[in-house]
Amino acid sequence: MIAKTILLLITPWVLLHFPETAYPNLDNKNTTASDINFSNNPDGSERIEDMSNGEEKIMLGLINALRRKKGLNALTLNTSLQYACRYHAADMANEGYFEHDTYNRVGADLQLSLDAFERCERFYQENGYVNTENIAAGSSSAQDAFNQWLESPGHYQNMLNKDAKSIGLGYYHKENSEWEDYWVMETATQ
Repeated sequence: MIAKTILLLITPWVLLHFPETAYPNLDNKNTTASDINFSNNPDGSERIEDMSNGEEKIMLGLINALRRKKGLNALTLNTSLQYACRYHAADMANEGYFEHDTYNRVGADLQLSLDAFERCERFYQENGYVNTENIAAGSSSAQDAFNQWLESPGHYQNMLNKDAKSIGLGYYHKENSEWEDYWVMETATQ
């Protein structure tokens, strides 16, 4: 009984003071990419399982450590953004492209179908709005993808967006795709 009481008292304090440890237990409706037809536009209900082996959580810690070092608020993980990021990472791997916007394969051709923020809105329907997106490819570890973003002025600024309050992170791996490893980060104002 004492142990349960202590856990109940400590957990909110840990989540408040160390938000990077707050990793949501995404609902049990997760799917594999083989269940999704990527040649269609997403409707926002797609739920791709976490295949990062903890790397998404590591990325959250790296970004929040950078933000704290620069005097900015830590970002909280948002489930809707998480789904949006995982979807886009899987879509790029399965459809064979590396872009912020969404493309659909029609025969042998890729056709632009949604801009990045239009796609995000299908997943994120909260009071705020999505205000940044980073993508990276070719790195299986959070540290390597984070380093790619550190070296790119635009991606670096996105990680330090002062108006951001929440974040989604998605990692997807597909053997025999062009880059094999894909990362997506999105931030929102709420």
